[in-house]
Order: sequence, then structure tokens, then C-alpha cells
Amino acid sequence: MANGTSELESKLRIFHERKKLAVIEDALATVLTGKSLAQDAVPSWVPEAIQRFWDADGEPISFCSDELEPTDLASWTEDQLACHGIGCKCYVASHLSIKPWISCNQTPGWSRLLRTVVPEPILVLANDFGTVVGFLELEYSHAVYVATAPAR
Repeated sequence: MANGTSELESKLRIFHERKKLAVIEDALATVLTGKSLAQDAVPSWVPEAIQRFWDADGEPISFCSDELEPTDLASWTEDQLACHGIGCKCYVASHLSIKPWISCNQTPGWSRLLRTVVPEPILVLANDFGTVVGFLELEYSHAVYVATAPAR
């Protein structure tokens, strides 16, 4: 019976994820490239770096007030991405197992759309897989975390 239960749970999870993905894709339709990454296509250093972001000793590199207007928060987010070399195209974590990373074209204000449909933490991976940036709302601020690919 346990196998039948887990199969049903898996089907239900996929059903719910498809609904969530449809909402994300609809909201981001103007910036989606149509590409995506499966979790196994993401370099191994990326999940390890993201985990370090959230560790107790993970240190944000920048903050902004949680009282910013949505347009100003979007500008700050986009400035942070540009400052860390993530431009034009990037991958955004959907937090869904059926399509974990979706590719977006960065256009002015695109991160405002992103923040309306993708739950935090907002995770952005450079198109060349060289940098990952994480955004998280803290108690009185928004924080940004950054990691780069290890040197070869």
C-alpha cells in the first residue's frame, strides 16, 4: 500500500506544481525565453553555495529597507544582479521539481513581475553558470547573497 500511496502523492504534487508553474509562466510570459534547466543540469557548486547562503554564518553582502516601494525594490534587485555580472539572460529558481530553473530575459522591471509569482528566496543563476545570487526578505530588510563558481 505504501508504494501506491507514494505514487498518488507524487501525482498530486506534480498536478499542483503544474498549476503553480502555469501561474509563473503566465505572469512572466513577456520575459521567458522558453528554456529551462533540470536540477541535474545545474553545476554542483550552485546548490552547495545556496545552502551556505542560509547557514547561520551566511553573510549577506548587501541590504535594503523592507519599506521600499515595489518599483524601487525591483530597481535595487536589478542593480544587484548587474553589479554581480548577471545581465541580459539568466535562470531563476521556480522552486518546483518539474521545472526547477526557468530562463528569463532581463528587461526593466522584470524582477517586479518575478517577485509577484516566485516565492522567496529569489534565486538567480547567471546564464554562463558563473554566479548565483539569492534574495531574501529578513525582518526589517531585504538581503542579497552572492556566490561565484570555484576557480578551475
